[in-house]
Amino acid sequence: MIGLGRAAGPLTLMALGVVAALLGWLVASPAVAVVPPLLALWGWHAWHRSAAVARGGARRRHRIDRVDELIQRLKAGASLRSALPPPAGAPGAARAIGAVGVAGAVGVAGAVGGAEDGDALVSTTVAVLVERGGAALPSLERLSDTLRSAEAAEAEARVQAGQATASASVLAVLPAVFAVVLAVVDARLRAFYLFQPLGAACLATSIILSHLGWWLMHHLIGAAR
Repeated sequence: MIGLGRAAGPLTLMALGVVAALLGWLVASPAVAVVPPLLALWGWHAWHRSAAVARGGARRRHRIDRVDELIQRLKAGASLRSALPPPAGAPGAARAIGAVGVAGAVGVAGAVGGAEDGDALVSTTVAVLVERGGAALPSLERLSDTLRSAEAAEAEARVQAGQATASASVLAVLPAVFAVVLAVVDARLRAFYLFQPLGAACLATSIILSHLGWWLMHHLIGAAR
């Protein structure tokens, strides 16, 4: 049910794009047939990007929660080995020694290789503590502080990048707004855009270039963070 809810946005955009393409074919308007699907594709891209950002934030918070659960179990008197639940299919908690097993035991996916930095940090820290021993509680508390500091820094970076992201979105839609204004005030230009293939090509090119500029600006802002 949750998966269907998450897919409702892209499916709606795709359905609107198909309906608009059929409507454009019925009214003999290349622009109506081409422009809405391109806008739907842009909307899907924006939705996918925001969903990826949301998943990243949820993953970081989930990682912190799993480490905090380990800390609470240690404070309750459990050893680190007994505090680690065994991976699925493993006969005992001792099988969590490997990096992949530890990653699964603390609720983060993937091994050290190919995982996110936070996942690798958690996996490596817990694996070393299980294999080599040592004071697990203070080590995990420092790990929790590190993860929380990284999450706070990421949140601050998102806030600081908010104005730049908004400016990028405004700049991206300005060409489309300009074309709409011109079409409203000039009937000949409106007919050119709506019913001439060259006019539809101009609109499609404008949307594609605006989409590319929007993606590039968001990419640069994300890289600067």
